[in-house]
Amino acid sequence: MLDLPDNREEKRFDRLTRVARRCLSAPVGLISLIEKDRPALMFCSGLNEKDASQVVSFCNCVVHSEEMLVVEDASADERFNANLLVTGVPFIRFYAGCPLRLPGGDIAGTLCVVDTRPRIPDGEELTLLKDIAALVEEEFYIISLALTDALTGVLNRRGFYKKCEPWITLRKKRNQTFCIILFDLDNLKPVNDKYGHVAGDQLLQQFAGILRRSAGQGDILARLGGDEFVVLTDCSDMREIILFTEKMSNLTSVYNQNNGSSLPLSYSWGVSINTPGDTVPLSDMLIQSDRNMYDNKRAKKSVSLPET
Repeated sequence: MLDLPDNREEKRFDRLTRVARRCLSAPVGLISLIEKDRPALMFCSGLNEKDASQVVSFCNCVVHSEEMLVVEDASADERFNANLLVTGVPFIRFYAGCPLRLPGGDIAGTLCVVDTRPRIPDGEELTLLKDIAALVEEEFYIISLALTDALTGVLNRRGFYKKCEPWITLRKKRNQTFCIILFDLDNLKPVNDKYGHVAGDQLLQQFAGILRRSAGQGDILARLGGDEFVVLTDCSDMREIILFTEKMSNLTSVYNQNNGSSLPLSYSWGVSINTPGDTVPLSDMLIQSDRNMYDNKRAKKSVSLPET
């Protein structure tokens, strides 16, 4: 799921709902975004927040079918004729909604317009709605680019800070233990100096792939810059952290074995654990894990580069 919104992004999507309703001469335009596998987060023009949430039953059909849905008269449609907004104020009759996709192709939600009178839309109106949906998807793409590291495909520093704030807030509210694991690739600068940045970039990409395969579904992964990566994870004690890093170590060994005499992938890591009641800010957790990582790096032997 795309991480939305900040204030500027909210305004972008609010504008597009207004454009949709005006282009189709409808009283309501709405964007729903999937939250926990169902449409929930909304940007709406022409309907209050409470009533907008009732439109979810229409949007669910779009998400499940992954196709445009047109309901000419909801009062005559058994799927929706019992909906409170159909039987009562504002007496919805017409609905037209398009699926919205993320850059990777997954369904992100819907763009729809709603009217209080039955309508049979013409082809031009439906094309306009599809065009506006495409504009929404372009906004998704722009936001994704701004939050993603172009080389490795994981979050960049900005994306990490944007996503981790609500993640941490939720876990502190639930009194959950969580931790930050910071990784630093060994010898990346000598690799770049000796073999060129293409070789160094390949190591970064391979490491990001290993990180993805090792992380849990709810973990947050990011490249903070250069050769530094970070994982924000629900690992609650050192035993779980060791299991996590052992999985990474095994995957790294497989990569190095399959890579033959090519450049070996090696890294160092450090951790900072936040237990319930801790008030340590994220910045201090990063500093602590960074110190631990450099202690580990100094303690082990450096990896020698193969001769050319």
